Amino acid sequence: MPKGKSPEVLKAEIAEKLGAWSKKTHVAVAFDYSIAEPMYRNPEREWVKALLDLQIVTEMMGRIGQLPKL
Repeated sequence: MPKGKSPEVLKAEIAEKLGAWSKKTHVAVAFDYSIAEPMYRNPEREWVKALLDLQIVTEMMGRIGQLPKL
């Protein structure tokens, strides 16, 4: 979700753009979608370290799944 826009604003913008496209193309559209508030995470937590470790292993091995033999 773009930073600084509430879910209500985004829903209104999407509906407006879909309506304009539908009017221009003469194609009726109906979408079911939901937008929730973003979930912010603490960048100092363990999940970040795990992602960084995975990135390091991926770079060292060339690709995921190619693990060293023990």
